[in-house]
Amino acid sequence: MSLCGKFLSIFFPKKLLSLFVLYDVPQLVPFVLQKKPNLPSQKSSIGLTPIEIAQFLDRKNFFPSSKNKISWSEFLSVPGDISYLGRLEYLPHLVFEDLATFQEALTFYHHVYDVEFQRSWLASFYEKEIREGFFIPATLQRVNSEIGFGLYSSLNVLEGGFIGTCTGVVRKRNRKMRDNPYCFQYAFSDLSIDARDRGNLTRFINHSFSPNVELISVLTPPLFQMIYVAKKPIAKGEEILADYGKNYWKDLRKTPKSI
Repeated sequence: MSLCGKFLSIFFPKKLLSLFVLYDVPQLVPFVLQKKPNLPSQKSSIGLTPIEIAQFLDRKNFFPSSKNKISWSEFLSVPGDISYLGRLEYLPHLVFEDLATFQEALTFYHHVYDVEFQRSWLASFYEKEIREGFFIPATLQRVNSEIGFGLYSSLNVLEGGFIGTCTGVVRKRNRKMRDNPYCFQYAFSDLSIDARDRGNLTRFINHSFSPNVELISVLTPPLFQMIYVAKKPIAKGEEILADYGKNYWKDLRKTPKSI
């Protein structure tokens, strides 16, 4: 590291560490952490910790997680039924396709005044669940050969109860996505959350004209998150269902199929 770099690592270590993560320079991280090993868990000037920045940018080589990798088999009601699930990667949080997409999403903070009071309240109330990637206990069960899997609650959920955060890869919307049934609009933008190959249990929430959950955009500064909350009480063993909306089916050019 140059003399200038050493100077910055001493007097502006937090900012420097965040820049290393943002611009993918892992080889310089040890110089910053030598004297301040706790920096990765401290919030930077953009309101995120270096660990969170690395997670959102899918930079696994910066701060390897000690948590065990989540397996889809943990959620199956019938053990061994994993042929289709084997190629899917479980994502407990959003991942942005590239730095430009991530930086664009950070500018949506200015839409905070577009958020309804209910949504801002939900963001504050469920902030811990959102940031930690919490999901209610649930199981995957085959609905039928046409629909495939459905998501079923393993406990009783009250109206307004937190279900989970919608995760996947945040990308620029394009024509190819019109044939992808696992794409949903991200917040107030032309970006989409693509959960075809990477996502969490929310990708298995099926469509219904009588939904028991709804998808809501909430702001957990400095990023918007998409969360599912219960529209009405959900009984243990009941399938979790959402209304995908007219635009979803219009983009897919398909007739809605409701459970």
